[in-house]
Amino acid sequence: MAAVRLPDGTILIASGSHDETVRLGDPVTGAPVGQPLTGHTDAVTAVAAVPMPDGTTLLTTAGVDQSVVAWALDDLARNRGNSACVRLGAR
Repeated sequence: MAAVRLPDGTILIASGSHDETVRLGDPVTGAPVGQPLTGHTDAVTAVAAVPMPDGTTLLTTAGVDQSVVAWALDDLARNRGNSACVRLGAR
């Protein structure tokens, strides 16, 4: 689990799941935000938020599928939709 600050200042909680997704939620209300993020092919076991010099935040995840996925969350801040990702790894 990780706290994620979006470019608009919103803070969300990100959590990995055994269903191969990453879910974002509002830490105050507990309500889900956007659709689950997909990109892994097995359980997601690690989640970290990485602040970038330009003020954006990358959400990085790792999983049992031996891959790391980096999510650019700036699109999520604008439209609360899904986000682009880059997948690195074996599977």
